[in-house]
This record gives sequence, structure tokens and C-alpha cells, in this order.
Amino acid sequence: MLGYKQSSCTTSGLHPLNACLSRRNISITCSASGGAGSSGSNSSSSSNSGRSFSKGGRGGKAKAPGLFEISVATPPPRSLGIYALPPLTHNGEEIEVEGAGYVVTSVVVQFKLRQGKYVREHNKLEVLPTGRWLLNLQLESLLKATYIGPPGSTQD
Repeated sequence: MLGYKQSSCTTSGLHPLNACLSRRNISITCSASGGAGSSGSNSSSSSNSGRSFSKGGRGGKAKAPGLFEISVATPPPRSLGIYALPPLTHNGEEIEVEGAGYVVTSVVVQFKLRQGKYVREHNKLEVLPTGRWLLNLQLESLLKATYIGPPGSTQD
């Protein structure tokens, strides 16, 4: 097909990190398998979103509702590949790709107008490493806690 490598994914309920932050998130663990897989030999139930595909070559876009290109938002930006995730993946969810944990910071869905209809062109998830996301969260709360107002204002 487009040269995607076959990978396996497992999903679990609430991650302990997310439980302490009281967020409704899922943890998705993806790990690559051996060689390049054939697209017709996958047999999985419709309720299990446990398939994942990693980008194997140049070209190809994540156009289907469950396929996302995952890219790390921290400089320098880099692409982790194309993976099959639940279609309703959203901000704040924690995913684990090839042993490294990431938190989804934004979901980008691009559409193009073709023959008077909008057609899905590309799906992209921008993620941050879990450690970086926690550091940003702590720094934001610290900044809010020490903010004293604009210069020249007095508080009694």
C-alpha cells in the first residue's frame, strides 16, 4: 500500500498521572513489530482500536478518521510517524509511542474544498513529552501564583 509498518497498540483506562490531575484520559501504548506488514492481514474487532501504523516511507498522509501524524511540538519539531488511534483523540490525552510518553497538546484536522465539498486532507497530533508537559504545568501555576498585577498598581 503506502509502505506503513505494522505496530501493535494497547489502550487502558485512566493513567495514574491523569488520575492525580483529575482528567479523563486514556493511555495508548504503541510498539513497532518486525518488518513491513501487509494491510490485508490484520484481523481485529471493531470495538478494539488496538491497531497502529508507523510511517514506513516518504509520501502518504493521515487522511482516514483514525489515522494521525504525530509530531513533537518542542524545538526542533520532529515527526514520530503515522499511527492509528481512536478517532476522538483530543487535547490532554496521554499516549505512549515506542516506550516514550507524550501528552496531546493540539489536534489539527485540515480540509480541502473539492468539487463543492470539503474533504479531509490531513490529521495531525502535536504532542509534548510528558516531563516537559508537567514542567510547563508547574511553571504556569507558579507564574499565576506570583503575579502581582500590572506595574504601578497598588494592592492594599
